[in-house]
Amino acid sequence: MCLPDFFKRLFSKKELFHYTVEETSVRVEPLPVALPAKPAVDPLDSINEYFINKGCRSLDNFIINDEINGYDLQKLAWLNGITLQLRSGWYELLKKLVVELHQAGWDKRVSCIKEKYAELRFHTAGFDEIIDRYTVASKTVCETCGEKGKIRNQGGWDYGACRRHYIETKAVIEITPDGFTVDGTAFYWKDIVSAGFADEPNYYGDYHLLKIIFQETIKASNSGWGDHILYLRSGDYGWGAFMQAVSGRFNGLDQNYLAKFGPPAFCRTCGYLAVYNKKCECCEERIYIEKDHSHYGDEQDYYKHQQLYWYDDEGDVYEAMAPHYPKSPDYVKLVNDEEVKQHHKDMQDLDFL
Repeated sequence: MCLPDFFKRLFSKKELFHYTVEETSVRVEPLPVALPAKPAVDPLDSINEYFINKGCRSLDNFIINDEINGYDLQKLAWLNGITLQLRSGWYELLKKLVVELHQAGWDKRVSCIKEKYAELRFHTAGFDEIIDRYTVASKTVCETCGEKGKIRNQGGWDYGACRRHYIETKAVIEITPDGFTVDGTAFYWKDIVSAGFADEPNYYGDYHLLKIIFQETIKASNSGWGDHILYLRSGDYGWGAFMQAVSGRFNGLDQNYLAKFGPPAFCRTCGYLAVYNKKCECCEERIYIEKDHSHYGDEQDYYKHQQLYWYDDEGDVYEAMAPHYPKSPDYVKLVNDEEVKQHHKDMQDLDFL
């Protein structure tokens, strides 16, 4: 399956990594009596790296202790006739799971180890309580680096990321007099054949993915879907300004949706001029609406709550380093450093591990 550019941006690190897309929900089936066929020789055994189970040929001889590493985890998968379908940022989490299962009497047999919907999935017989704890914990771990993260969404695609690795996946869209740029690459209105939303509107009536088809002579991407096709996401920097720019320009676009994008406003959560269609492009929080946020004490309580997450996620740090929007000189910070630290501790206390 070929993935568009924004998926490739997610998975651009040079790691031993395999990903599958499933349309059905997870179904845990009984383990097979015999292990699936596997190659006669594990390619890992030929690499110039040390790991405890290098050369291991059977599950009976596979060693599990606190010293195993990512190569050992890949060896465990190979011995079970499967591959690890997750990124290396979760290897430490997976190692802890394997060690705990081993201490609980697990027989080392597993039929699937993967990420799905930004959660760790580990299919084996029994031990559901242990596995469920690690599934929950995986929601707060960056899949790329293993640092603190949370579930993010880009173009309808859920994945776990820290702030740094999340913003690396976001394109920067800027409007020019005769077109626009995406990460510095120039495109022109005159070269566009058609533009249309590539998904269905969500609960709020919002779209997340725009498909732009250029003349075939224009190289717009390396997506595999056609080099003359470009995808833009609602999570990209500059989406709101782009919706304003395309309004009335192309047939087939939902004009009712585009009409929601008026002049931007300053956000009370992060302070940046990035609020379009009742949502901030910078911190990605929605503005306060009483009927939607009545469970908060009041409007200020709502924004204080959102600011705790913004500062704990280091959003202010990364936006200040590479600003995409002007910041309001009248911005009011409602939380102090001690409250952010306490919030961070409270979130850690929710970690089941």
